[in-house]
Amino acid sequence: MSGTAIDDPEKAMLALKRAIPQTRMIDYGMARSDAAILGGLDGHCAGWAEMARSLSDRNIAMAVHHLSANRRAMASQYHLWAGAALLVGQLEFNHDSPEKVAMYREANALFARSADLGILSHHRLHLEFQGHRLAGWCFPHAAPLGAVVIVGGLSGWGTAYFGMARAMQARGLAVVLAEAPGQGETRMDGGLFLSRENIPLVSSFVDEAARHSARVGIMGNSFGALIAAHVATTDARITALCLNGAVPDMKVPDFRTAREQMEAVFGVEGPELARRVGDLGFDPQASPIACATLIVEGGADPLVAVGAQLGFLREGDRDAATVLTWPDGEHTIYNHATDRDALVSAWFVDHLTMEQ
Repeated sequence: MSGTAIDDPEKAMLALKRAIPQTRMIDYGMARSDAAILGGLDGHCAGWAEMARSLSDRNIAMAVHHLSANRRAMASQYHLWAGAALLVGQLEFNHDSPEKVAMYREANALFARSADLGILSHHRLHLEFQGHRLAGWCFPHAAPLGAVVIVGGLSGWGTAYFGMARAMQARGLAVVLAEAPGQGETRMDGGLFLSRENIPLVSSFVDEAARHSARVGIMGNSFGALIAAHVATTDARITALCLNGAVPDMKVPDFRTAREQMEAVFGVEGPELARRVGDLGFDPQASPIACATLIVEGGADPLVAVGAQLGFLREGDRDAATVLTWPDGEHTIYNHATDRDALVSAWFVDHLTMEQ
């Protein structure tokens, strides 16, 4: 499995733009002006990654210019925008083509460079756990009120949640961005794919969070909400859980983009893919969620209907959950990212500082 086949380039571009609206690009850290340029592309999707790289190069040039004048904060911000452009650009490729892997690694290097300038405090994580190597990011806090692990989905992980991590860090939380099995460099370099058997490896990120605070929460975004739910029921250190954009009984979709992303995450195709996705189904009766739970949902989410995430909870536990609903909210609430991050951060602070 390598690059995504394109039968009709123009249709592929339209599908790409539906999956990655400008609101998602901005949520992932792109400058608004860059998102407008990339989102305004016409033609076929072969130009997507090329344009993203051009935008990244322009931001790097600006970073160099500002650094030469000792404007380190400005240089740091342009490195973030440069990294985000590559992060969004590599989404053109569903499987781990050489182009995708190279762009993802370069994006991570730019995000790391933004901290090397001494303005921001995040740093790269490489964890050894049960003989496996996993990658992620850490956003420390000098006196954390708690620590939160953030898990991404089928195609957006790691620095895609940089803005969310910074919002939590500003509220007094330490944050660990997980590249779980099947995601990011944990997959690309470590060769680890997602399976029911590999879910416990996510606890390596909980270990890292627990180094910062004994009060640990976890948030799952998109498909990652399913992963987070499993971790919350098997790792007793988790005392607060946020679910944002998954259903407990995922299926292999009919449309190609999501299917290919699942193939990349699970490392298999065909009937074996359907079996592994089915194995990941969540049964709240067999594995009840006992910790405080926040559900984030959007009325304009084409993938997860309002109320669907209550299926992660037993009927008797549903009234105790906190539910945040944006009637016009897109998938994972891309279009209200600032409000989403503020409210989710505040909820974690409330529940991680609550007397047990």
